[in-house]
Amino acid sequence: MSTTWNAKFRRNVNKPVNINGYSNVTDIANEFVVHFNKVFRHDDDDDKMAYNDFSISHKRVQNVLKITCNLAMNVWTRLVLNVGY
Repeated sequence: MSTTWNAKFRRNVNKPVNINGYSNVTDIANEFVVHFNKVFRHDDDDDKMAYNDFSISHKRVQNVLKITCNLAMNVWTRLVLNVGY
């Protein structure tokens, strides 16, 4: 006989949780905030650098697209002139 998911795991739902000595959900949430504030580093210089990297990449893509469109237009123009449309 197979065990249903609920029967197998339901007993764990009501187990008390203790994170760094806190068992109240609000205290646990605050403890996560404290922890992630320690490990996450927000730096405006990193943001600016990431923005600049994106901008440079975006400009390169735009330039490649312009060149590709110009080449395609030149090829199309030559084909039209050669065929005589």
